Amino acid sequence: MKPSSVILDLLRTYQQRGTSARNIMATGKMFGFNENAMRVNLSRLTSRDIIENFKRGHYRLTSGTDPISEFIDAWRQGEQRCQPWDEQSYCVMNLADSTDKDIWVLSTTGFVPVAAGVWARPDNLALKHDQLENRLQQLGLNQAGVLVTGARLSAEIEVACQAQYDLAALEDSYIGTRRQLESSLKHLREFPVEQAMKESFHLGGAAIQVLAKDPLLPEQILDPDNRIKLWRTMLEYDRVGREIWTAGNRESPEIMPTSMASYA
Repeated sequence: MKPSSVILDLLRTYQQRGTSARNIMATGKMFGFNENAMRVNLSRLTSRDIIENFKRGHYRLTSGTDPISEFIDAWRQGEQRCQPWDEQSYCVMNLADSTDKDIWVLSTTGFVPVAAGVWARPDNLALKHDQLENRLQQLGLNQAGVLVTGARLSAEIEVACQAQYDLAALEDSYIGTRRQLESSLKHLREFPVEQAMKESFHLGGAAIQVLAKDPLLPEQILDPDNRIKLWRTMLEYDRVGREIWTAGNRESPEIMPTSMASYA
């Protein structure tokens, strides 16, 4: 963890309401960062237009960070992010010179490479063509990339595409992460407040990363049961964590603070 990560993670949870420098300093101290380090990072993030000092002693994220925040927070929608799959595919083409950013955006949204300059994934997202195209571009995809929806892959390419998803690893992440959350829920309220705040911050962040980055594969490829169970457990964990952070003499956040800035 770095001071800048703590600041971004915290501000994401207060959304447009923002929070005070006092709250930011207190949170930084809880994670072992002194006030000077936090103030230096506040200044740097402000100068880079990532956060803004919108009123005296108060900060919030700028609108430029909205696409990442919206993408992360979509985990709350659960299976509403999906629709039934008719075995068609999304394809992103014309990316022969893919940058690291292109690869990050596509892999994070469930695409896998299937040919030179071509990435694909099952066409089972609830997003319409324009919505998905906008999301990919807002997350940083090269505008040279062309999104095609409703594509039919050959049987050979479809098999090769599906083989790139590590289904066993996905299942393990759903089950293992859910068990960690369930174990934490059993004792979280018994901890001293700051210990509970830190544990929920780290475990909640890990769970949200699993849910946010999940490829949302259709049931024909992977049974969603364990994914749904993790989502339901995380909703409860988020509720309990928010109560704990509010009780910890912090300004009540809109959502539970979690360790997510490194993901962005």
